Amino acid sequence: MKKVLGVLLVLLCSSLVSQAASLWRWTADENITNSPLTSDWGSQILPYWFSYSNSQHMIAAPSATEFPIHVVWGKKPLDDSDYYRLYHKSKTLSGWSDETLLTPAPLHLHNQFPSFSVATNSTGNFVCVVWIEESRNINGNILGQVYTKTSNDYGQSWSGPVQITIFEVNHFCYMPDVAIGNDGNIFFTWHQGWLWTNYKIGFAHYQYNAELDQLTQIKYYDQIDPTSDIHGGIIPSIAVDPNGYYVHITWLQELSSNSSLRILYRNYNIQSESLGSISEIISQPGLQTEQMDPPSISCSQNGTPYVHIMWSYDATNSGSFARDIYYKRSTDNGSTWSNQTLLSSNSSDNIVSGCPTISVSGANSNIIDLFYNEHDKTNIDPNYNKLYWRRSTNAGLSWGNITLVPTSSYYNNSGSVSTGHNNTANFIIQSTRDNNLELYYKKYYLNNTPDYSDRGINQNPAVTNIKSKISISPNPVKSLTNITLYTNNGETPFENIQIYNIQGRLVRNLKINNLNNIIWDGTDNNSKKLPSGVYILRASNNGIEVSARVMLVK
Repeated sequence: MKKVLGVLLVLLCSSLVSQAASLWRWTADENITNSPLTSDWGSQILPYWFSYSNSQHMIAAPSATEFPIHVVWGKKPLDDSDYYRLYHKSKTLSGWSDETLLTPAPLHLHNQFPSFSVATNSTGNFVCVVWIEESRNINGNILGQVYTKTSNDYGQSWSGPVQITIFEVNHFCYMPDVAIGNDGNIFFTWHQGWLWTNYKIGFAHYQYNAELDQLTQIKYYDQIDPTSDIHGGIIPSIAVDPNGYYVHITWLQELSSNSSLRILYRNYNIQSESLGSISEIISQPGLQTEQMDPPSISCSQNGTPYVHIMWSYDATNSGSFARDIYYKRSTDNGSTWSNQTLLSSNSSDNIVSGCPTISVSGANSNIIDLFYNEHDKTNIDPNYNKLYWRRSTNAGLSWGNITLVPTSSYYNNSGSVSTGHNNTANFIIQSTRDNNLELYYKKYYLNNTPDYSDRGINQNPAVTNIKSKISISPNPVKSLTNITLYTNNGETPFENIQIYNIQGRLVRNLKINNLNNIIWDGTDNNSKKLPSGVYILRASNNGIEVSARVMLVK
């Protein structure tokens, strides 16, 4: 009997440690907007269904260094309830920068769908933001144009704006996206329309001259989707081959003739400055637009440039608006595509898996990340919406388990992901956990342990070589344990240690004394004894982080 209990205890501990190891690789949520409540929408921050889709990006991380990480979002000034404006922040080794106002002029009138996207180069020093700026003429007709700004000093100062499109009356643009290639090449895409019909996908190729801090147009296409479709293409997503050969574009296409929805793809040859042929990724007759989400596209950051597309739709046309996540890839720059792979499986008509976003880390032998939200369309409880993610370690051939993102349960309605250096995944999450729509940043280390020896560069730039670790003795803990922090330079940059339970909830915050150690008695912040189980200790400051596990037993 004792042997059986011992085996069960070992298995239980092993399972808990496995769960803890996964949580340990997540950083704590960081509120980066900190906006007060307003009467309109309950927040200054743009709700995701107005600000961007899964095809666009609120966050951009460099591939050659872990920092800086760039974030953009829309926000209302407190003294102007009618207009949103665009803001930027960056995260470096020193923490988050102050927010920078990018668009002093209003983004739009009457809360009409402002949309934007951000991209950065491999080192993070060059940043490009694209957005839609709308106005109305004296007759009330909409004029919507695509604008961009660039920064070549890590987002400290900005040039522009530069107007990409020039439309006459009754034209509007929505949902722009941007990708940065090698040698100063920048690529833009968007969807546009006239009198709410004749939707079409636009595309532009620009060259950035760093010496002159100037953008020059190379190619401009007013329409790259099929001209025969009167309803046309909407909500494009763009990615660029880091080897400098191709740009990859995908979008949602609506056929008015048979109410069919399709996802289409087209590439652009950078060297010959020419468009390739249009490929059909998927076609589903009879679907309404609510039954299919637009696609998200990504390309490997080095190595063989595989292309990856992800979307969600009602594959059986059940009419219930239930959707699942699907995936396809191309290993030959979009010439041929794999069969679709189902990545979620919803047996209930009430479940919607939507807004998938895909990002590729490194070469195709490394990680591809999936980030999407799943909710019950009949459940009005805001606690029900949750964010999930899935990953592949073999370029999309197979996928790991569907995993819940360990964050607050309050109405996490959407997010954006960008993989970066050292196999990291950087997330922006929109949440109303404090009864106020805010943006939260969260990072996941795809390797088993974070690598602190190369944390990247900041604006100045400076590389840290500080290595830290936590010693816990005794461990497991019955009553008291001694927690000590060690660093290779004999000093510690940490002031506090946070302790989280297995669900990722903060249960205790401990102040570190001058001797870099502290005694913990197994209690929470209310001095109540915590139950037995695995707990995560984490300390972080100015981009330096260290974590450890401790088991509390009675």
